[in-house]
Amino acid sequence: MDNLGDKIRKAVTSWKNIIKWTKRFVGLLITGALLWVTYYVVNLIGRGVLWCIDNWNGENVLFRLTIVGIIAAFIGVFFALRAWALYMGKHGTKLWYVKAIYLFFYWVVFMPLKIILYHFLWQLILTNLWWLIEKGAKIIWGTLLGFLGIFGEYFGASYTDYCPGVIWEEEKSE
Repeated sequence: MDNLGDKIRKAVTSWKNIIKWTKRFVGLLITGALLWVTYYVVNLIGRGVLWCIDNWNGENVLFRLTIVGIIAAFIGVFFALRAWALYMGKHGTKLWYVKAIYLFFYWVVFMPLKIILYHFLWQLILTNLWWLIEKGAKIIWGTLLGFLGIFGEYFGASYTDYCPGVIWEEEKSE
């Protein structure tokens, strides 16, 4: 027993041992907390995957993925042709057949895509849609503030009626 008491006294009095055992204890706590969090995260992910499998609608998902793929390919082809057209326009074309291919693709493929994607979709539809959303939000916000402003004026004017015994700051300045 005396031997055990001496070891405990040495362990408590030695700073190195205190630091070593504190690191071990804190490491054990952190490891336990991380294991607990990992268990619940994996459980949540597993339940999410099982929910997706249970509610899977393959035809609908594949149809939407196909549409997204077609749109992405269309946009990718547009940007590739745009980069090629800019490169050819900048560096010029010295050979007649390269110039013929360039002019054909520029006027037959690139310009219709530019008109459809950039001028129609981006400038006409998306920018105007953004403008409508922005203006609509400003109108709703202004209406909401105006509506609340009436009540704010009402409560601001009538709070003295509810508490006639209180001397308000506005009354002191007058």
